[in-house]
This record gives sequence, structure tokens and C-alpha cells, in this order.
Amino acid sequence: MAVQRRQSALRPDHPFPKFGFLVLSLEALIYRILIHKTSMETGHEDVENK
Repeated sequence: MAVQRRQSALRPDHPFPKFGFLVLSLEALIYRILIHKTSMETGHEDVENK
């Protein structure tokens, strides 16, 4: 029983935990991409704007 509960906690069959994990990974990806884009843009545009 305890082993089954641990496995279900690690790999839940419910869609919400999987969806939450997907959203978290997607947010992390988007966050990294946005930081990369903004750092690239500021590196090039800050000199032109100021």
C-alpha cells in the first residue's frame, strides 16, 4: 500500500499534477527565452536609444 501510494505520488494519473508540471516547465522555458531575448535586445538597443 505504501509503495503504491509513493508511486502514485511520483507518477500521478490525475491530469492536474501533470498539467501543473507542464506549465512549470513551460514557464521556465519561456522565462529563459525572454531573459535571453531581452539581454540580447538591451545589449544592442541600449547604445542606440541612449
